[in-house]
Amino acid sequence: MVKKIKLKNTVILDTETTGLGDEDEIVQIAIIDGFTGKILLNEKLKPITSISKSASNIHGITNEEVKGCITYQSIHEKVVKLTAGKKVLIYNAEFDQRITYQTAVMHDCIPDTIEKWDIFCVMEWYSEYYDCWNDYFESYTWQKLTSAARQQRIDISDLSAHEAWSDCEITRRLIHAVNLELTLK
Repeated sequence: MVKKIKLKNTVILDTETTGLGDEDEIVQIAIIDGFTGKILLNEKLKPITSISKSASNIHGITNEEVKGCITYQSIHEKVVKLTAGKKVLIYNAEFDQRITYQTAVMHDCIPDTIEKWDIFCVMEWYSEYYDCWNDYFESYTWQKLTSAARQQRIDISDLSAHEAWSDCEITRRLIHAVNLELTLK
């Protein structure tokens, strides 16, 4: 049975990356307060590796655009402080935690706190709520974030999907919509 997500003492995190592989890293990161939606961090970052064409086609961030940006190393401590003692809500948590850990290692930062995040995967939670079972994979079918918003009739016309801050806010709106629906049931 799907339970409501309590948003007190939570943050929502999202990243945009150079790609999806083991050598890729963050080029944009956002963290917002899960309850209020207040932006706590929203930065584009200069990566060590180049942004792949396929990644750039998705999020629109180019190598030229980030060449003058700060590096992950300069915000690592802020990421650690913002997530400390909080439940970290992420749409596709496995990916974002891995890529954040990977980026920390690539930038010579101590990544152990990232491994210890109290994470909650909103994508898995929503997939169970949406209740589309896949017999082949023996699990609920994952829904893209924008699809989930559309399924719940959430207006996201003021946001840009695949922009880290916007994806955090879409995630927050999705949680609120489903929590309301669960309350009414």
